[in-house]
Amino acid sequence: MRERLQAPSAEHWMGTDASGRDIYSRAIYGSRVSVRVGYAVVALTTLFGLIIGVAAGFYRWLDGLLMRTMDGLMAFPSIFLAIAILAALGPNENNVIVALTVTQAPSTARIVRGVVLSIKEFDYIGAARASGARDLRVLVWHVVPNSLAPLIVQSTFILGVAVLSEAGVSFVGAGIQPPTASWGNMLSDAKRYLYVAPWMSYFPGIFIVLAVLGLNLLGDGLRVLGMTHYMDSTYAHGTGTEGGLKESGPDLLRAMAEVGMILDLTHLADQSFWEALDLWEGPVIASHQNARALVPGQRQFDDDQLRAVIERGGVVGGALDAWMMVPGWVRGETRPGVVNLDTLVDHMAHVCDLVGNVRHVAIGSDLDGGYGTEQTPRDLDTIADLQKLPGLLRARGFGDDDVAAVLHGNWLRLLDASLPEGSRPAS
Repeated sequence: MRERLQAPSAEHWMGTDASGRDIYSRAIYGSRVSVRVGYAVVALTTLFGLIIGVAAGFYRWLDGLLMRTMDGLMAFPSIFLAIAILAALGPNENNVIVALTVTQAPSTARIVRGVVLSIKEFDYIGAARASGARDLRVLVWHVVPNSLAPLIVQSTFILGVAVLSEAGVSFVGAGIQPPTASWGNMLSDAKRYLYVAPWMSYFPGIFIVLAVLGLNLLGDGLRVLGMTHYMDSTYAHGTGTEGGLKESGPDLLRAMAEVGMILDLTHLADQSFWEALDLWEGPVIASHQNARALVPGQRQFDDDQLRAVIERGGVVGGALDAWMMVPGWVRGETRPGVVNLDTLVDHMAHVCDLVGNVRHVAIGSDLDGGYGTEQTPRDLDTIADLQKLPGLLRARGFGDDDVAAVLHGNWLRLLDASLPEGSRPAS
């Protein structure tokens, strides 16, 4: 007891508590509890949310019952519902996991249900049923795998909420009980000594803030999203198809707007492109897109589409896949010698001519190894060869400021203006 309530020092980096225990050691141990509870809640929430959402979306006769039950649970503030469940079950780690799972599963179930409602209308689901596949096979092989993508981002947010909620219920005495250390009950102990030993509250609080902030930033890492790729997706028609947004397309755009994302218009079929712009009011880009005026074909954007991206303040990234750079390219037959980096500058110059400045062109993102050097410009062997672009741009009359804008400035400006403050790149 001689070491109780000692201030931070070389011996005790974060000081000691009222019982003389080292706060740093307890905070580290408490992180194990918080992370263990968080991961367990994520796993159970994903499992039950997936089961309930798939059942509600696939079997309409279950939809009303399951979704009204989920709505009922969501009507209660989650922290109060968790405390009520713990009051009934008793305060311990396993019951904390159960209580937090009950509060978080409904939102996951609703997300999965919306995706399943769209997936089950696809032709491949009808084809599977026509071939005699039973519901279980259709669900396991077709519906569930295509429903998982939205859960990846959702899980990072649930993990942050679970860590914060565990601290909350432990703080009020309904969660993890002493002497087991958790950040929440450490804060609860510290409130009696705020004036005498404020460090007791500083460090558990800092741990909570950093953990939740880090987990939310992990989820925020997905800030640019395209609605489709080749062919069609759950949300829209893409390259090689014709048509507008799917039933769940507007729902995706609303969800993206709520979290402040950027819409990548690349790969959208023409009708889907215009319908998405009609609904979307946020920032837009075309991450790897060339001009249809130079290379005919649906994969490229026509001048009206390019102007629409520009009018929204967007940036068009020039694509480096050879078949999108020159007309008449035949995959497997045309040799890469007919294309060079100067061809990319042709597309960039075309975009610049449409608007009269260089603020809306940049190097595109389609340089990820999805194809080999047989389908790249002849003077582009490694990423280091992109350093040839400044000379090619200057030869076309681009000034030094213009070159800097094309190489990096335009992307940085757009990201800095469009992303939440914590997600912005360093300029």
